[in-house]
Order: sequence, then C-alpha cells, then structure tokens
Amino acid sequence: MFLHVCLLVFAVARCAEATACNSHFTEPTGSIQSLNYPNGYENRLRCNYTITVPVGHRIKLTFTHMDLESCCDYVQIRDGGNGTAPSLGQYPGYRSRTLPFTIRSSGNQMWIKFYTDSSVNGTGFYATYESAEAENYFFLITSSGYSYYSGPTIYRVDPDSIRYDRIPIGNDGGGYNQTSMFDALYNPIAIDYDPVEEKMYWTEETTYWTGSDTTVNRIRSAHLNGSNVETVLSANSRGVVDHNSTSNEAAEFDGIAVDPLSRLIFYSDVGNKEIVMLTMSSHARKTVVNADLDRPRAIVLDTANGVLYWTDWGTPAKIERANYDGSNRTTVVSTNLNYTNGLAIDVANNKLYWVDADTDRLESSDLEGNGRTVLYQAPSSWYSSYYNHHFFGLALFDNSLYVTDWGRSGSKTTYSRLQKKSLATNGTSISPVSSRSGRLNDIHAYHEKTLANVSNGCENNNGGCSVICIPLPNNRSKCACPDGQNLTYSGTDCIDDGFPKTTTSPPITPTPIAGCDHNYTALSGTIQPPDVPSWYSGGIACTYVITAPKGYRITLNVTFMSSYSSYACLEVRDGGDESAPMFNTFCTYYGLPYEQRSFGNKLWVRYTKRFSWDPWYYSANTRTSNGSIATYTSEKTDDYFLLVAASPRSYYSSSSSSSSHAIYRVDPDTAAYYRIPMNRTLYNPMAIDYDPVEEKIYWTEKGTIVNRIRSSSLNGRNIATILSANTVNAEAVLDGIAVDPLSRLMFYTDAGNKEIVMLTMSSPRKRKIVASSGVDKPRAVVLDPTNGVVYWTDWGTPAKIERANYDGSERTTVINSNLNYTNGLAIDVPHNKLYWVDAGTDLVESSNLDGNGRTVLYEGLSYRNFFGLALFQNSLYITDQGYRRYDSYSYYSRMNYLLELPLGRNDLNVSQILSMSQTLNDIHAYHEKTLASGPNGCGNNHGGCSVICIPLPNNRSKCACPDGQNLTSDAKHCGDEPSPRSTTTSSTTATTTPKPFVVQASISSSAPKPFVTNGLLELNLTCVLDHNIKVIGYEWNVPCFHLIGNTCVLRPQASDNEKNVTCMANMEYGWTSQTALYQIRLEYPPPSAPTITGYTAGEIKQAGERLTLTCTVSGGKPLVTSVNFLCNRHPDNKTDVRGQNKVQSVLDIRSLEPEDDAMSCVCTGDWMNRDFYKLSETITLRVNGTSSNIHGKTGFSTDSSTSTRSIVGAVVGVGVVIIIVIVGIVGIVFWKKRRSARDDTNGLVSNIQYTTSSESLS
Repeated sequence: MFLHVCLLVFAVARCAEATACNSHFTEPTGSIQSLNYPNGYENRLRCNYTITVPVGHRIKLTFTHMDLESCCDYVQIRDGGNGTAPSLGQYPGYRSRTLPFTIRSSGNQMWIKFYTDSSVNGTGFYATYESAEAENYFFLITSSGYSYYSGPTIYRVDPDSIRYDRIPIGNDGGGYNQTSMFDALYNPIAIDYDPVEEKMYWTEETTYWTGSDTTVNRIRSAHLNGSNVETVLSANSRGVVDHNSTSNEAAEFDGIAVDPLSRLIFYSDVGNKEIVMLTMSSHARKTVVNADLDRPRAIVLDTANGVLYWTDWGTPAKIERANYDGSNRTTVVSTNLNYTNGLAIDVANNKLYWVDADTDRLESSDLEGNGRTVLYQAPSSWYSSYYNHHFFGLALFDNSLYVTDWGRSGSKTTYSRLQKKSLATNGTSISPVSSRSGRLNDIHAYHEKTLANVSNGCENNNGGCSVICIPLPNNRSKCACPDGQNLTYSGTDCIDDGFPKTTTSPPITPTPIAGCDHNYTALSGTIQPPDVPSWYSGGIACTYVITAPKGYRITLNVTFMSSYSSYACLEVRDGGDESAPMFNTFCTYYGLPYEQRSFGNKLWVRYTKRFSWDPWYYSANTRTSNGSIATYTSEKTDDYFLLVAASPRSYYSSSSSSSSHAIYRVDPDTAAYYRIPMNRTLYNPMAIDYDPVEEKIYWTEKGTIVNRIRSSSLNGRNIATILSANTVNAEAVLDGIAVDPLSRLMFYTDAGNKEIVMLTMSSPRKRKIVASSGVDKPRAVVLDPTNGVVYWTDWGTPAKIERANYDGSERTTVINSNLNYTNGLAIDVPHNKLYWVDAGTDLVESSNLDGNGRTVLYEGLSYRNFFGLALFQNSLYITDQGYRRYDSYSYYSRMNYLLELPLGRNDLNVSQILSMSQTLNDIHAYHEKTLASGPNGCGNNHGGCSVICIPLPNNRSKCACPDGQNLTSDAKHCGDEPSPRSTTTSSTTATTTPKPFVVQASISSSAPKPFVTNGLLELNLTCVLDHNIKVIGYEWNVPCFHLIGNTCVLRPQASDNEKNVTCMANMEYGWTSQTALYQIRLEYPPPSAPTITGYTAGEIKQAGERLTLTCTVSGGKPLVTSVNFLCNRHPDNKTDVRGQNKVQSVLDIRSLEPEDDAMSCVCTGDWMNRDFYKLSETITLRVNGTSSNIHGKTGFSTDSSTSTRSIVGAVVGVGVVIIIVIVGIVGIVFWKKRRSARDDTNGLVSNIQYTTSSESLS
C-alpha cells in the first residue's frame, strides 16, 4: 500500500512538472521560471511556453535571473505563437550579462523555448512579463557585414531596448550557407517599409570583398518575417530578371522609398543617372527625372502632397525635389555638400534633415531649403574628423534623429555605431546608442501612426487610375502612365504610344501585314516576323497587337516555330499592351505552343530572339533563327472562364514566393491560362467565387500569418480586405465562400466559431449568422440563389452535407453517411442535382438536392486528393492535390492537376486539363448565361429591403436584418432606421444648427416577456445603440452561453428570475460608454403538486394490515419523466405507471408492523431539469395508535412484546461484542508468543499496548 501511495505521489509530481514545462499563459501579467528553479534544472528538457494577451497588446518579458550552461543550454524567444515565428534572440549562459534585460514583442503573442542538453546544469532562469495596449513601432537597419562570410543582414530593432533581431530572409542563413549567391541576401543598402502589406523593400549592390567580376544589383522585397522573398527589379541579366523591366546592365540601384498610399516605389539609378517610379502591383516603370543628374543617392517622400526629395553626389552636390511626375523640379540645397547619404523628412513641421559623410555634419532646413541649421558637427581636427565618423543612414523617430555611422574606417569598416540626436534639446552633441560589427547601412523608422495620420488622393481606389495615381495637395490626385504609354481621352486609362485614339469597323477582307511591330484589326490574319522563313540574326524583338470588335475573342495558332538557339520565344498576353496578364512565354525547345485564346477582344504577341547565353560567357549576335508563323481568328462568343486559387506546395520550398500564391484564369476549351496580376501580394488563397455584376473576385486567404476574405477586380486591381479573422474574434477561421450576385450577399464558413455566416456585399457590410448550433467543422459552401438556399459541408463527427434557407430556417441534413473530408460542392438547380468530392473517400458523388438518388460518379485511386469542384457545361472540373509523402529527410508532392469529368456518359472517367507544381485549391466556373438564367425576388430594387433581402421560390422575397437588429413594423427596415417619408418643398430656406446628440444604449429581445423556458431554451439579448457609432466591445454582467457580436445568448435558470442584466457598450472616438438594462422575467408551466392517495392524514392503521399508496405527478415542460416515492422502511416495493401526461408510483406494503408507526413517505416528481420543479408531498403513517420514542416521539411503548424483543436484542448484541473482544485478545497473545520464539537477538519483545473499546471496534 505504501508503495502504491509513493508511486501515485511521484506520478502527480511528474504531471505537475510536465504542465509547468509546457504552459500557455493568458493573464496580462505573470512570471515564468525553469523547472525546479532556483535549485537547478534537469537534463534533456524541451519546454515550450506561450504567452497570449488580447489583440492590440504587446508583451514585455524581463529576465531577472539566468544561469545556464553557456555552451549548450539556452532560452529561445520568438515573436509570435509558435516556433516558426521570427526570432527575438537565443540566450545561452548569460552569467556575465547585466541583469535584468528586457525583450518586447511586436504583437500579442510570445513563444519561449527552454532547451537543455544531457549534462551540466545551472540554477535556471526567472522572468516576469507584463502586457499593455501599445502601438507598433520598430527600426529596420541593413548591414553589409565586413566579409561575405559574416552574413549580410537586415535587422529589426526595438527602439526602446535597442535589441537587434536578425530577420531571416527566405532561406538565408548567412552568406556561406547559400547554394547560390542569387538566393542569399547580398549586401543590402537602402531600405523602406510598406505597412499595408507588411513588406520590406531594399536595394542590393555589388560588394567589395568577393574579388569576383560577378555582380548583383537589384531591388527585392519580403514580408516582415522574412518570408516570400521576391526580386522586384534586377539590373543584371545573369541574375533574376523582371521581364517587365526596361532596366539594363548599366543600372546601379541605390536609394529607395515607398509610398504605401499611392502604391508606388521610387529608386535612384546611379548608372543610368535617373530617378524612377515603379508601381507596386505590376512594376510598371515611369522615369521621373533623367536630366542634369550625376550620382543620385538617397530618396524620401512627402506622400500627402506627392513630392519627392533626393540627394545627388555630383558636381555640385545638391538636394533636389520634384513632384512625383517630375514637374516643378527645384534645388533645395546646393552648397557645402559632398557625400549626402541620408535624408529624413518631417512634413508636419516643415523640416528636412540630412547627414553628409564628408562634411561630418547633421543638418536641417525647412522644405524650401531656408533656415539651414547645423545640428551636429564632428570635431574639426583631422584625426577626429576622419577616424570618428562616416555618416550613412538617417531616420526620424519620436522627436529624435537616428544615424548609422561607419566610424573610422569608412567603407572598409568592421565596426559601426547607431547614433542618436535628440531634437528636444538645443545641444549640438550626439550619443551612441549601440554598436555592431560590420557596416550598418540604411535605417528606416516605422510607427503605426505614420500611415494613420497621413492620407492622399490616391488611397481610395487608386484615384480611379488604371495604372499610376499621382497624389496632389488637399487630397486630390491625377493619373499618369508608364514610359511608352499615354493617357486616353478618359484621363484614367493608358494606351501605347502611336495607337489610334479612335477605331473603325474592321475590314471585311483580311489583309496580313508582314513585318515587325504592327497592329492587326482584321477578324483573321497571319503574323510573321520579317523575311520568314529566311534567316535573320539574333537580338530582335517583334511586337504585334490584335484588336477585334467588343464581344469577340481571338484564337492564336502557331503553325511554325524554329530556331537554332533555345532562346527564341513567343510571349502572349491577354490584352493590348505589355502590362496585360501573360498567358505564357513559349520557347522553341518546348515545341509548338498549344492554342491560345483571349478572354477579351485584344491579344498582345511578342517574338524575341535573345542573345545566345550560357552560365559562363556571352556571345552576342552569333546565332540566327528563321522565326515563327502564327495565324489568328476572332469570333463573337459568350464570356466564360474558370478561376483557380493556388498556393505553394510547401512553405519550406523555394517555390514559396509571392508569385506562388496566385489566382489563375483558365479557358476551359483550350486550357490556356494566366496568373491574374494582383496589385498586392496574395497569401495562400483557398476558396474562391466571382461576382459578375461588379466583375469582382472574392476569395479567402487561410494560413498561419493571415486569415481573411479579400476581393479584387477581374484584372487584379483594387484589392480590398472584406473581413479579417481578427476583427471577428480570436477563434475565427474563415474558409469556404460563396456569392449571390442577385441578392448582393456572400456566405462564408467559419470553422473556428463553428458557424455559417451571411455578409452583405454593400458597404457598410452587415453580418448575420445562418447556422451555428450543431455545426462542427464547416468547409465548402454553395448557393441556390433562385430559391434562397445555402448548402455546406461539415467535416465533424459525423461528417455531413446540410442545407438551410438563407435565414437559417428549414435546416435539414442532406447526406450524413460515408463522408470524411468533403472539400468541394457544386450545384445544378435546373436539374435538381448536388455534386461533391471527398478527399477521405476519394469519391466524386452526386444526389438530388434533397439527398435522394445518391450515385458514385468516379472512384479515385489512393493517390488522389480531391479539393475544389465546379460544374461547367455538363462537366465537372476538379482540382486534385495529389499524393503527398512526408518523412524526416524529404518532402514530396506530385504535380497538381485540374481534371475534367464529363457527365451524361456511361463510362465516366476523368481527363487531365492542366498540371501545375503549385497546390491547386478551390475552383469556380463562370458563364455569362449563369446570371441571366437565375433570377430571384431580390434582383429588382433589392426586394424593397433596406439591408438584407432573402430570395424565396417563385421570384418572391422577404426582408431580414443583421445580427443585433430587428425588422420594423413595415417589414422592410431594420432597428430604429426610419421608413422613407414623403418630402415637400418649402418656399423659404431656413438655416438650422445641428444639435449635439447623446448616444443611448438599450437591450432588445424578440422573445416574449415573461419568458417561458425549461432551462435549456435560449434567450437572445442584443445591445443596441440609437446612433451608428463604432463599438469596440460589449461587457455583460451575466455569463453568456454564446457571445455573438452585440448579442448575449442566455439559458436562464430558475434563479435568474427578476435578475437585472446590464450591457456596457464601449465606443470609439471618445464617446462615453453607455449601459443598458434588461430585467429577466421567467414563467414556468406549472406542474401539479404530487398527490398521495390510499391513506388519510390522522388515520390509524393496524399492525398486519396491507396498505397500498399511490403518488401521482403531472404537468411540467417538458412533462414529468418519473416519480421518486419512498417510505423509510419500504423503499423497494414501488412500481411506476405512466399515463398520457402524468406518472403514478404505486407503493405496496403487504403487512404493516408496529415499527412503521410515525414512518414518513415522501413523493417527488422528476423532470428533465429538476431544479425548476422542487414540488413534493409527505405523509406520516400511524400504526396501532401507540406512542414510541422512535422518530423523535417521547414516552415508552405499552406493547410488551415489542419491549421484550428490544431487550432480548440488546442482550444478544452485547454478548456478541464481548465474544469478539475475547477472541481478539487471545489471538494477539498467541501471535506475540510465536514472534518471541523466533526472536534470536535478546529474546526481547516489543511492548505493544492495545486498547479495546466499543468505540475503537466500531
């Protein structure tokens, strides 16, 4: 027994240690310590701790003690909720480090790992943490290192603690770890940050230490955590070249600046002596300034007014400015400058700051160049001036200037400092705040208020411009075009130089035009380079634009393509210029390209014969080619296409660039496709749908970094975030999506909150929960917009397919057997068919819309992994993610396929349409006849509804309201929204002053009052404001069973009757929080009090008499389920009889005994929730009319037999006790004698005392 207790205690202790070793902290403050601190930790520990605080808060972790084995044990900290988040440092040993030291998160989560090896222990660590609502701010600093092997780096620096955290760029683990220098971070120089997409942009220049003639010069970008590295522009044809670039090998990119509002990048090109603008979406290029420039260097922007400032190291050195389009160019400062490296701007205070590496000065002026002031001047001695400073980068933050300083050795430095100059004091000194090995280059300071406090005329819908928007003062803007294009008469669109501004009807007789660079307007024709099939030398590029009438589509067939070189290629784009989406680039070593068909009425084709190239040398114009011949036709067709969402195969593969996250437009006839060029970066697009009314794509993005619903135009422009998961709540996981273009509604599945939700497509978007009860893991969703029915799949247990009306009514299960991971749904309302694919069963199946007629259409092999499903022209299109295998050494994924399964055949089988190396997710099919063939009652004037219109069969409709609002009496409007009223025109004009209003809160409920419940029914209480003020949170004084937005769902219990419920609405913009009151009044259906028959109160029964008692209970909601009927001495003689709305319990006492006198019988009804109904009936029996001392009665019984039996019983009982005691004593004595005989020591027997008493024996 003792052993068992020890084992149990040991197990509990180990369990407690395991809990302490892997803990999740959610309190706003707390402490974390190593196991067994401070008495020494164990070996081989792998402890993970996660701190999560509310969104918008940041965590400050302070170590007050750290004693670890310096070589091998460590504490690792990451800026997020798991081990893949950006590192905040790894700290081994630390006995010599000054404590305490502090680390701060950038978000609301922090992850800590404690690792120990197999030997040598310290006392451990102890840390405290606290959290508070804090703004997000940081520095970005580029560093070259001092040799290639030191690893060029981009640091994220905490301005408060000046802690440097290295950002891992792509697969970069330091220069020496790279398989190719083109994969590595390579001498980063200038840097800027786009807070809209959370992306860094930086320039990389040729380094000085490699000793190689191979150069790298490019502009790159990456997310703030280092992922999704992308080359924006490269000057070196031996690197990764952006094909939209007109850059050349003379280019030398240096300074860079980002305008996040206008979505523009500016860079300085020292080699070509120009300042250039790039669009962030398509990288379309426009030269801003290229005259009278010598060595342009640093760049800063005034984003509110569209003004650009730059430095020029030429002769004379100067600082200039111009509008974004190059107009109004002015010299700001032109004296006493030499190597002006860093610029910073303070538009609000009309200040410009700069540092110069030659004059060793930090200076300022106003934005016009007036009021020039020296803020810091290095000591005048030659020694101090040369060896102490070499200023490079400059940033303004929190009324201080931060300067990177290469120090004594200048460009060959091995040690740099970060200096600080406070603007709050009048002094002329600077102070070092940190030092670092290698060269610290540029610095950029970010504060989240930066973007919030600035606006311009381009931030809304790109100012209406198709390509480039130029901001102007006072929130105005104008449109511009890239180099080689001009604005059309619309003032917003761009067109190639020389293209006719007006068009005429196409000629009837096709007239092919031979030659290079031509426009074709005939309905059909032949395109061929000059002198085909004669030979011509390399280095040629021919561009052709085919334009057909609107409503026509163009089909291109290449009939001949030959080259002695592998670098003769045909580039085809779906539009009229080079910025149009590209179908593909087809080169000769792939053979003839397959048929290409435009989605619109234009097609752009370019044939190029590049210079011969191999990895080691160039040999220009040495090969020849006999070109290509293509024919084209155009015809009037319907508009139809497929949309496919794709993401990288693996987040750890080299394909995880931003281009691997894509949405493709696919021609189902020809399988031609192109990646829609989004003007912002996508992240793992999952489900997808299309709104033909506004020609917009809607999709969900689902991953560890973001989870949101976004939209864009069909051409990829005007990306907007519709809903982000963190704006719903921390549990939200947005997954499937479906759009009803007629009712202007979208539906999405939320697997985190386990609900199906409706969202209005108009702004402001209103939200209404369709289904939540019984939903487990909702996934795909499709709509019947004609009848207002939504279908969805659920991966729960059991997996199922369900449907309900748009408002959640008439919910029913369609299929609930032999399902597992049902990913894709498709619907055919005219033919009463529902289709689905399941990645667990590997089946493609169908049924009627009510679930009947279930049929297996195709049974996939084990290597199938079906995901998306779409129905188009009597065929099912399926995305197949294929077989995947994971092991400790490799990751493998076979190609992903788009499959076609034709319907209506006896031998159903799939055929491959196209294959990709990316993961193909959802698919959507669109045909322009889809919208025309499916009218509903909401298509006309939104059914007369003010917010939500629910379509009904037969072109009918009804109105509904979002969560938290109810329909008004006119059944059209919601909440307190007024109904439309007639207006009259007054003959006089009166000027009225708006009266200030007070926001009032109230709690509304559609439930009757008093509320009838059985303890399980739900009472919805909604906190409502009488004005449209944004609320940031609601606080209730009762525990809500569910909390959905501003609605508290209660399950009132009996004790809640007459309880006052309060809701506090906490509002933004300085409004005072308002409290609303609601009193709960409950009403219970009254059950009948239990009644006992068969005995009359006061009646005296005789011993030996038979007594039958019946207890009857009825009523209640739900009805009574059973009866508890008990008499003290006769508990097991009852039987229950159930009636229509009552239960009877019959207790049969066959022979009463004198001891039954004063016996109590209690009857109680048993309901589903007995706390509601505590009704009972009690009777007390009288037997033989005697008195007794039993059950609290006084006096003695006059029954002699009873007394005699009692006495005899007492004597017998005492005798038994005495016998037991005697036997026990004898046994003990016998045992002692035997033990004494065995004792061979001194014959001593322990003196054991025994106490025997009736108390101890009992």
